[in-house]
Amino acid sequence: MKLNIKATALASGILWGMGLLFLVLWTMFMNTPSDIIIFLSNYYIGLNISLLGSLIGFFWAFLDGAFAGALFAWLYNKFVS
Repeated sequence: MKLNIKATALASGILWGMGLLFLVLWTMFMNTPSDIIIFLSNYYIGLNISLLGSLIGFFWAFLDGAFAGALFAWLYNKFVS
């Protein structure tokens, strides 16, 4: 069975983007320190603990997750199916 590359990319992008968005919002509203956000802000330009920063982080994480999902589906189809 082959994976649909576009569907896998979209699902991976949404999952990673929403996960990062909720992590930033959780940190912002619960006022807890988060070293992972500080770490990821080195790679995702504009990511910080704010509403705008969480949306910018969602954009970058969506692109990152979509690329990783597409690469995974392509490799899966190439070697497993």
